[in-house]
Amino acid sequence: MRDRVIAGVALAAVVLLLPVLAGPFLRYLALNMLLLALLALSFNLLFGTTGLLSFGQGAFYSGGAYAAALLLKAGVPLLWSILLGALGAAALAAVLGAFCVRHTRIYFSMLTLAFGMLVYAVVWKWTSVTGGDDGLIGIPRGRIGLPGPLDVRLDAPVPYYLFAAVLVLLSMAVLTGVMVIEKTYPGGQRLSPVIGIILLGLSILWLAHPAWLSGGIGV
Repeated sequence: MRDRVIAGVALAAVVLLLPVLAGPFLRYLALNMLLLALLALSFNLLFGTTGLLSFGQGAFYSGGAYAAALLLKAGVPLLWSILLGALGAAALAAVLGAFCVRHTRIYFSMLTLAFGMLVYAVVWKWTSVTGGDDGLIGIPRGRIGLPGPLDVRLDAPVPYYLFAAVLVLLSMAVLTGVMVIEKTYPGGQRLSPVIGIILLGLSILWLAHPAWLSGGIGV
């Protein structure tokens, strides 16, 4: 356990010092690797401890991504867009989960796959809102949305990278702590479906945000 903590601290230090050590491409690549690792951890909490194999992650991904992007285009600050987008993804997961959790094993998985394809069709066809196959362009980063001097702008690549990296590292620390509690206290497993859905929504939202780094491509 001690070795894992030391390795985690060393990894966090390298991630935060990366703007000094590497250029834009490596920053972009490292942030995407972190986001995928966070997604894998949250999925492990859902599948590894409950056995619920979901094929509907794309639906939660798009729900959080489009909600945050539309809020940003409407002028909502970045941090509030993240929080509200995460709540939107969690709400979508709760609605779809209300139908899916009535079944187990292959039936649960097939239902999540069906709902995932339904959300995909809505995103693809509702071009006036989602942009269809062109996606959303011109998504601003703007300000964080904190009071006073903490309300800094994230237009520059390095401040945005540090903001996103800190959020991902904190999320990974919280998620790892939850998994340790689940393994330590048997009663914690009863909370895993709810915690898993919430953290899955958050992690998918973090996964959507690096699309801003690629310029005008968007989601």
